[in-house]
Amino acid sequence: MTGSVWTDLLLFVAFIALLSIGMFRLDTIITSSRPKSGQPIKQQHDKFCVPDKSGKIILLDPDGRRSRKVTRR
Repeated sequence: MTGSVWTDLLLFVAFIALLSIGMFRLDTIITSSRPKSGQPIKQQHDKFCVPDKSGKIILLDPDGRRSRKVTRR
């Protein structure tokens, strides 16, 4: 104990607050800027997995090429 119940309680609350901020990433939520209502939200059109001609899912690199080479039999 540090001498007083109120001091211990204050330290406990401060440590719990810091722990919850770190665990739940509240610092990034609080400091992130929100888009203004007048500006449209940009949607990401890059797709990193798409179905091929046979219906199987293929993975694409960020530049649009297949991540694995096509093996032909």
